[in-house]
Amino acid sequence: MAVAKRRGKWVADFRDAFGIRRWVTCDTKAEAEVAEAEGRLAKSGQTTFPTVDPDITLTDYSKRFLEECGARDIKSRTSERYEGALRVHILPRLGRLKVRDLSRPVVKDLLLGKLQSGAASVQGQRGEVMAGRRKLARGSVRQLLGTMNAVLGSAVEDGILLANPLQKLGKRLALGTKRDTAKPKALNAAELALFMAVARVKTPDLYPGFAVMGCAGLRVGEAMALTWDKVDLGSQKIAVDVQISGTTKTQASHRVVDMADVLRDVLIELQASRREDAFRTGQRVSSWVLFPDLGEKPDRTDEQRIVKRIRRAMIRVLVAAKLPGWHTPHSLRHTYGSLLVASGASLAYVQQQLGHASISMTVDVYGSWLPTSDVAAVNRVFDQGSLGRSGSKVVANGVSEVAVVL
Repeated sequence: MAVAKRRGKWVADFRDAFGIRRWVTCDTKAEAEVAEAEGRLAKSGQTTFPTVDPDITLTDYSKRFLEECGARDIKSRTSERYEGALRVHILPRLGRLKVRDLSRPVVKDLLLGKLQSGAASVQGQRGEVMAGRRKLARGSVRQLLGTMNAVLGSAVEDGILLANPLQKLGKRLALGTKRDTAKPKALNAAELALFMAVARVKTPDLYPGFAVMGCAGLRVGEAMALTWDKVDLGSQKIAVDVQISGTTKTQASHRVVDMADVLRDVLIELQASRREDAFRTGQRVSSWVLFPDLGEKPDRTDEQRIVKRIRRAMIRVLVAAKLPGWHTPHSLRHTYGSLLVASGASLAYVQQQLGHASISMTVDVYGSWLPTSDVAAVNRVFDQGSLGRSGSKVVANGVSEVAVVL
């Protein structure tokens, strides 16, 4: 049994229950895979027994899917993204359809509409005419496809579908990320120094945050969640184990980061300023290091407010410093990693500092900053004696011993 492309069509090639070879011609690979799966079930005499109503609608199944996300220990941010995509974009169009009727063309039509329609976005609405609505960005549409893939993948596990019809649809719609290698995603040492000097003047309230991201490699969410009990100014260590909306990105990100002297000085100055303000106002010092206005229990709205504030401030600083405007706050983390690698720090150390899940990830992201030529390193390993040439006592002694034997 196989699925192959022949003469512009996709063909499911299988043998039925009687051993007779069958071919089913389809327009798409996904349809051919479904046909092949049905043929495989027929041959084995198996039937599917859905764990839910096989005629369940997408609206009802989505409720079940989101409940299972919690049971499967999926991160809260991912569940929120699924819920938002379903509620705002998917269910209004497809919610009444049965899950088993969600074909590839139906979902493709939805996604193309989001890419082409100027009324696809629900953000930026102003007044009754909803001025400010626009097409969805390709990244947003890619997230919608990811949500649908997750939902239909769950439907396959529950026996409602035989196969997920959306395989490789993102590639067909060119929704993949395109990396522009002509645009460096990190600042060099001189650019970082200029950025920080301008930030100290233009956005003094966010200067410590930029310093933490650029000199310690913390993600934006990790920097926002930093509390004073995680900062050891004496031993110059920062414990990183949470983001503002939950745990760090990966378990490997639970790490202790070394603090450079310049960053220590910035945080000492910040702590002294916070204590002075608290003494003057009669309030206690906030436990938050960088954003004391977060409050006791910040929610997603608070997080988004701070993120927008950081991004807007960074744009202002980049413009004032006449630096490339494509850089984002995450570029400061890349700057930290790239400068460490360029300085000759071991990849194992860089991996630990950044909290990457594996050293291969560190190489994939920062490999371009590794030195490609180092004659001195080669000469340290191989000297004149390596090829039996004169000048090596080991070689000389070896030659004399051979002469004695002869």
